[in-house]
Amino acid sequence: MIRAALLLFIALVLAPRARALTVYTDRTLWEEAVVGPVYTESFDLPEQIVPTFAGGVLHTPAFDILIGQVHESWISQGLFHGDVHPLEPNGLDAIVFNMPGVSAFGVDVLSVEDSLPLGFDVDGQLFFASVGFFGVTSESSLGSSITIRGGSAPRFFNLDNVSLAPVPEPEGLAVLTVAALVLSSAQRRLPRAARPGA
Repeated sequence: MIRAALLLFIALVLAPRARALTVYTDRTLWEEAVVGPVYTESFDLPEQIVPTFAGGVLHTPAFDILIGQVHESWISQGLFHGDVHPLEPNGLDAIVFNMPGVSAFGVDVLSVEDSLPLGFDVDGQLFFASVGFFGVTSESSLGSSITIRGGSAPRFFNLDNVSLAPVPEPEGLAVLTVAALVLSSAQRRLPRAARPGA
């Protein structure tokens, strides 16, 4: 009995889960689908700039934004202003939102140069989004980062309201499993005559 409960605990709580991603273009529907609290960065922060060809990091309270060496990107006037170039083999073509332990990501894409779509690399899957809302949810972690990539041409863009939700802790299931293990163990230690139903 204890062994079966322990195996069930491992299978349900500790084993990796398949990552089925759901994409949203409506913020309200995305918010309704998110489990747990949502943190939104509106970029009302002191101005920060990463100059072209320098590479670097922009900091927010919830996550860091890693800027490739070919981009000039900055936070000012309540927006994140970015620049991505065509996909390059050296990996310097991307802007990375470093946010491990996130099960949901959403962003308002306010403008994109020439109305070209931006590529969002989420857990190894590439999605394209134009002006409007882009969001994705998963039953488990989205990986350690969300990467914005260019396509066939450079793209200057403005983002606002980057939202994320942490992976929900399976506390309820873990507590129930531990309680079942404790009760099972306690019952085995009782003398046969003292057991319920004996």
